[in-house]
Amino acid sequence: MTGQGHPNLADVFSKLNCWRHLPAYRLESVLTPYFGLFLRDILREAIETEVHPLIIPEFPLRIGTLYPNNVRRPNQSKKVDYVAFSKNLRKTYFIELKTDSQSFDCSQLEYLVEAKKRKFRCILEGIKCICKATKGDYTKKYVHLLHYLSELSFVDSTYNKLHNLAISDSRRGWKKAVECGVKINEPVPEIIEIVYITPTGRELEECKEERLRKEVSEEIGFCQIATLIQSRGELGSMFANYLREWKTPAGAADPRKFRAAP
Repeated sequence: MTGQGHPNLADVFSKLNCWRHLPAYRLESVLTPYFGLFLRDILREAIETEVHPLIIPEFPLRIGTLYPNNVRRPNQSKKVDYVAFSKNLRKTYFIELKTDSQSFDCSQLEYLVEAKKRKFRCILEGIKCICKATKGDYTKKYVHLLHYLSELSFVDSTYNKLHNLAISDSRRGWKKAVECGVKINEPVPEIIEIVYITPTGRELEECKEERLRKEVSEEIGFCQIATLIQSRGELGSMFANYLREWKTPAGAADPRKFRAAP
């Protein structure tokens, strides 16, 4: 791109392709929306699952729910990159994205397995606990999360009251409204499946604990995804081409390959 040109999608992916090789650059967080756009297609083809249109990124898992004996920070949370649901809302999919083969973490898989054991209703109860403990501007964000869950018919909420309390920052009123006005419905999905998206589709081999590995339903590699999305317009074609390149570990390329342009 020249100084007089206008940035376009090709410039975005070219910049990401350069920066991903830098020591502290985290490609995963930047690519979250791109994978999110194609996630329904990926799951439909890779694991033959029709997915509900509503997908929630950075879904919170309450630490006190995963580990009931943790009394130091029970209302803090771990995050799942995406949570998706089968179209009939009978299954929940915890989807973890890895863009670097070296970023796989067995401890992360450990807490996903713990969440899987707890069932989704228990996870929703944990979100209620987090909501009650939340204060300040974060209450406004949890109103949005509750709205998503209501769109899926998993909870009923008195939204007008919650929204007004979140804006006014009435701490006591907010806690009481969550406790009395947020109801978890029946049924909620009974089955949780764990899915990984990784560069080669073989990163789980790095986990030495078989008990954890066997809890993962599917590991989907970048090349498999590239084949699935390459015909999905300009974005799909461009993203597919870079996914094939990003199968190679970050840092492995000769830095002289990249032009040091602003």
